[in-house]
Amino acid sequence: MRKLYEVRFRVKVGPNRWQKKSRFYWAQSPDEAARCYKGDGYIMSVEKTSKDKLLGVGSFFTLGRDLLRDLQASAPGQTLEQELETKKKERQNHRERTIYAKQRKEAT
Repeated sequence: MRKLYEVRFRVKVGPNRWQKKSRFYWAQSPDEAARCYKGDGYIMSVEKTSKDKLLGVGSFFTLGRDLLRDLQASAPGQTLEQELETKKKERQNHRERTIYAKQRKEAT
């Protein structure tokens, strides 16, 4: 009986840059699924995939930051202006961190 397997692999996209990807194959065993992959990437893992994971539902998914923000926004006391202000501060903090990281990288 064939089952759906997820083959996770790394592909070289630049001189010093790798990207993780996955493909799904119907196979009878993990070895057969690994043999189905014909690319030049390095296979990291092969595992059975459930329907829940494919659909993006299930207990293994953690609550995301966006969902928590929505829950907090629906709580009384937080207005739309306050939510926009917090998003603006988060963007500014992210910009400052990336600029700082670039400066440190250039300094070394």
